[in-house]
Amino acid sequence: MLSLVDLRTRIEAGTLTPEGAVRLVEAAVAQGEPGVRAIAAQDPAPSIPARGPLAGIAVGIKDIIDTAHLPTQMGSPLYAGWRPKADAAIVSRLKSLGAVPLVKTTTSPFASLDPTATLNPSAPGRSPGGSSAGSAASVAAGMLPLALGTQTGGSV
Repeated sequence: MLSLVDLRTRIEAGTLTPEGAVRLVEAAVAQGEPGVRAIAAQDPAPSIPARGPLAGIAVGIKDIIDTAHLPTQMGSPLYAGWRPKADAAIVSRLKSLGAVPLVKTTTSPFASLDPTATLNPSAPGRSPGGSSAGSAASVAAGMLPLALGTQTGGSV
C-alpha cells in the first residue's frame, strides 16, 4: 500500500527521491491495474519536480477534470482522445505544489449514473462507488497515494 504520508516522510528523510516515489507508483499501477480497471490514461514520461510540499506524490485525476498533458475523455467514447488546452485550476495547483498528475482515473460517462467497468479491489462483486470509482479503487488498491474525485450524486 502506497501511503502519501509514508512517501513524503521518506522523501523528507532523504531515503527516497521524488523520482523514486513516482517510480514506485508506476510499478504499483502496472501491477494492480489489470485486476482493478481504474486507469483511463497514464503519462508515459511524467515531469517530476524535485521540490515542493507534494514533490514525488503521484496523483490520479478523475477523467472529468481537465489535464492538458493527458486526454480528458469524461468517461465517454464521444470524447475519446480529447485534449483540453489547459489544466483545471486544481491540477495547476497540485503541480505548483510539486505533485505529479500521473494518471486519469475512470469515471462513469459525464460523471453520471452509468457504472464503470472498475472493480472494487477488496470485493470484486461490489461497486467501488459511483462516478469516482476509478479514484476510489486506485487508492484502495494501493496503486496511488492520492486521487481526486468529485461530488455528483453522493458517491464521494
